[in-house]
Amino acid sequence: VKDSVITPLGLHAGHNNDELDSTRRASIYRYRNGQYVESNAYGSVAHQLDDYIMGYSAPIFSPTGGVKISAHDLATYMMMHMNYGELNGVRIISEESARTMQTPVWMKQEPEEDQYGLCLWEFVDFIDDEKYNVPGNYPIGHEGDAQGLRSIMIWSPADNWGIVAMTNGYVYNKDKDFPQTIANAIYKAGIKTQPQYPIDNYRLDLALFHNGKCLDIEVDGERYHRSWNGELCYRDQLRNRKPPKKCIL
Repeated sequence: VKDSVITPLGLHAGHNNDELDSTRRASIYRYRNGQYVESNAYGSVAHQLDDYIMGYSAPIFSPTGGVKISAHDLATYMMMHMNYGELNGVRIISEESARTMQTPVWMKQEPEEDQYGLCLWEFVDFIDDEKYNVPGNYPIGHEGDAQGLRSIMIWSPADNWGIVAMTNGYVYNKDKDFPQTIANAIYKAGIKTQPQYPIDNYRLDLALFHNGKCLDIEVDGERYHRSWNGELCYRDQLRNRKPPKKCIL
């Protein structure tokens, strides 16, 4: 996964916490006994690698859902799937594999069930628009739920829009409808963003377009901005003195 998908897409993500930059982590909290406590989302598995057996020990990395990734990078991954395995002219996985992943192999039988493909599913009766609640027009994606984090990645093959959202301190019984609620709120608001949008000599982390105007949303993180020095921060200071045309910083 790292060599075939994560690295070619330029993502800061992975299954092994020990290989990731710890300064870029967001603290994840669980709700326990009436209070929020930090979860062990970034525990080390180094002590288990000496006895690692290929094909048997993979669960220590939670390969089916244990990737640590930012919302920005998850959106990049989503766009690769929206383009059936390709992004910015680079083929990451074959179109055949991408379409196979998005094709259900388990059809919805009960209201609470999913219409599942290979790691991706169709969202049936999810978006509050009848257009997306008919066969052949269902949005596709996946939800996440682990260590107090709740997330959603959902896109429409029919109309080429996509949404990624995450929340922290997730409480199951109270917040279980968060993915559907936030996805519908963003969809109804008509918010459209484009990651790494090129403008002048810069690339905006997220460019949000509305009524012909562009808003630049930078997602470098708290640790990045806490120490206002260094080359990357200096570049941001220069950029902010002369904002790119047609864009609000």
